[in-house]
Amino acid sequence: MDLNRQVHMLIFDLNYQPHPDWQITAHYGAKLLFENLNGNDGMSDGHLIALRGIYDINPKWDVGLVGSVLLSAKASSVHFGLGPEVGYRLHDNLRLALGYNLFGFRDRDLSSEEYTDHGIYVSFRFKFDETIMGLRREAKP
Repeated sequence: MDLNRQVHMLIFDLNYQPHPDWQITAHYGAKLLFENLNGNDGMSDGHLIALRGIYDINPKWDVGLVGSVLLSAKASSVHFGLGPEVGYRLHDNLRLALGYNLFGFRDRDLSSEEYTDHGIYVSFRFKFDETIMGLRREAKP
């Protein structure tokens, strides 16, 4: 089997905090895939859109809801994912979460950084920004 695979991807992430207790995260990923398997050329595309809403119950615990959709114009397909998660803040900017996707999907390229498979998942996230390196100081109340 002779496989030549080229994937071109573009990914955007956006975080918005409308209130000190709420955080909304949006994720968009697009791919264009070219494959040649034993001399047969193929092309496919994909678009992943994911939204995560997190509410802080107290300084340590939070709850969230994650929704995602995977679209492909070439394959005329749409797949959805949805599930709750519970997070615990281990330290400033360090979060551990346990979630469950009621239904989901898997994409070899686009869903590698997002938890989109059906079932239980564990997430470990570290928030890294300019304040950690001392490039910007946070405003003191």
